[in-house]
Amino acid sequence: MATSKIFNGKKYLFANGEKTKQAADWWAKYHRKQGYLVRVIKESGRYHVYTKPR
Repeated sequence: MATSKIFNGKKYLFANGEKTKQAADWWAKYHRKQGYLVRVIKESGRYHVYTKPR
């Protein structure tokens, strides 16, 4: 299920879906350390993490 979203004209791929903000923030931090651009948004009551290679 590789869904994607457009942020500021750039395509980000879905990486993780979490129930809590803390878990989503942990994944965001992890992906940033790997060198990805990250967006966390709340959709349908869950926090979704989207990533894009630099």
